[in-house]
Amino acid sequence: MRLFSSWRRSILNRFSDRPNIGTTEVYIQYFQPMGLSENCVLEILELIETEYDIPAGLIRPSDKISQLVGEVQTRNPFRWVFYRAREEDIQSELNYQLSKRMHQHGTEEYWDRIDTVGDFVRAWCGLLPSGETT
Repeated sequence: MRLFSSWRRSILNRFSDRPNIGTTEVYIQYFQPMGLSENCVLEILELIETEYDIPAGLIRPSDKISQLVGEVQTRNPFRWVFYRAREEDIQSELNYQLSKRMHQHGTEEYWDRIDTVGDFVRAWCGLLPSGETT
């Protein structure tokens, strides 16, 4: 939808200082050393990629969640309404899916805060904040 093309560009601009290394390489470089399952990591990266319509190869574990969920600014009131609705829908979907996963793993009570993409992926894959498994 053309309405969201400038929204997407704005999100992509937040990651303009880095190359798209591809989803598999993100896993190999950053999450495989943590001992996380490739299927688990690729599943959440694909969900993020689908929801935000950006290549997951741009994402790094140290990225603050706010880089993804932060509001896209616009001076157009019509777009502002649609952008906020889209952002809230995405955030709600990711929170819902993460909550379900953490419930399955029995880890929801251990995670007080999820500040980074790395935290999100570790919580998704069943790790505790300290990096331990349940």
